[in-house]
Amino acid sequence: MTTRKVAPITPQEIELNNGKEIPDAVIECFNAEIERNYYKGSFSTGRSIVMRNRIEELIVRALPGQKFDVDWLNIESLYDEAGWKVTYSRPLNEDFEPFFTFTRK
Repeated sequence: MTTRKVAPITPQEIELNNGKEIPDAVIECFNAEIERNYYKGSFSTGRSIVMRNRIEELIVRALPGQKFDVDWLNIESLYDEAGWKVTYSRPLNEDFEPFFTFTRK
């Protein structure tokens, strides 16, 4: 039996950002917004809401000269592995701004 130099891709690798590398600066932006918006009071279950337009602005500022890639927002599986349940909410019509909800598992 020969040893392969390249292994078949796993479903987890595909799900993890669709095979694209997310820049560290993107994760740093999400981390800062999660921390800034974290609710841990008696009426909360340990959650943070991150508005999409805000995170996009932060990412563009953090990566000057780079073209924004909407796939950088596919962070659900990364944060799931870190102990968060991530939900992305977007309007079916234009009634509200899209946002991510990060809830402690």
